[in-house]
Amino acid sequence: MERNANRSPAGKFVHLGMCYGYSSSKLAERFARKMREPKLFERHFYKSGFEFPLMPVVCNDQPEEIGLAAWGLIPTWAKDESMQKYTLNARSETIFEKPSFKKAIANQRCLILADGFYEWQHVGKNKYPYFIGLKNEDSFAFAGIWDLWENPQSKEIVKSYSIITIEANGLMAKIHNTRKRMPLILPVENEDAWLKAESKKEIIDLLKHPVGEDEMFAYTVQRKLANEASVQDRFVYEELSQGRMF
Repeated sequence: MERNANRSPAGKFVHLGMCYGYSSSKLAERFARKMREPKLFERHFYKSGFEFPLMPVVCNDQPEEIGLAAWGLIPTWAKDESMQKYTLNARSETIFEKPSFKKAIANQRCLILADGFYEWQHVGKNKYPYFIGLKNEDSFAFAGIWDLWENPQSKEIVKSYSIITIEANGLMAKIHNTRKRMPLILPVENEDAWLKAESKKEIIDLLKHPVGEDEMFAYTVQRKLANEASVQDRFVYEELSQGRMF
């Protein structure tokens, strides 16, 4: 049994070192044409990558359908699932070299559907969570890669994915101010090209053209991140001058 293939959920936020949390609660509006069973879509306001959740994706093996895949790529050759905690993200700069990712980036790319994500800003000894999305409030797609792995005990086939990260733009460098990374958000016009790219040159070009920072917003939220609607509410920290929207 393949875990994920023909079911579809949706959600909001998730957080990982970068990016380890995101949201997918508005997907029905933007990706309705790809949904086989929209009523199965769940509203995820926050999902943690370290829970390895099943989240909505569009993979290049079934580009007209939204399916589910587990966050944290498990390569086909892996002996077990233990490496998932290390593969939530894949750095664009080394993705063609890493054993876990080099086959997937060449042949197995996906759109990871979301409408926002969370990241932490460090100020002195404190850290503050931000919710980040697009100013047009539309859903979007992170660039991702996927793979299939067979559990040697249960024989279950698991489809899993990694979110590709890039160097932070000006906005994200202020927020993710320690590692200065960000997930690669694809412009709408590049989504199909990401799935269909055939050459390394095409793929590299797409990795270099994410959504611009002028199309993004960010604001602080409460530190207690939970899978409920209020997690997206703006929360102003008096000690921060950035409590306002960027």
